[in-house]
Amino acid sequence: MEERRSDIMLKEHLRVKSWGNSKAMRIPNSVAKQIDIHLEDEFTVEVDEKNRIILTKILPIEASEPNELTVAELFSEYNGESFTTEIQNLGEARGNEKW
Repeated sequence: MEERRSDIMLKEHLRVKSWGNSKAMRIPNSVAKQIDIHLEDEFTVEVDEKNRIILTKILPIEASEPNELTVAELFSEYNGESFTTEIQNLGEARGNEKW
């Protein structure tokens, strides 16, 4: 028996299509408007134990992590003193990285 979820606000049926070497589903405008999706927004994708796909919109740092410091705050006590560091050897590049 299929589990009924009472928290579903909108339901659409989508078809999987080919997009290069990947698979894709278009997000209908009704869904995009419901959750305020814009071009270049980022999401995490999860698959739960019942093979349900869960997409979660990643909020900007300011909205999701109010305790994060800005660059100005991180360097607010820096008074210009010099420092030294060592370059780490990360080994050979793998894949398409350009070091």
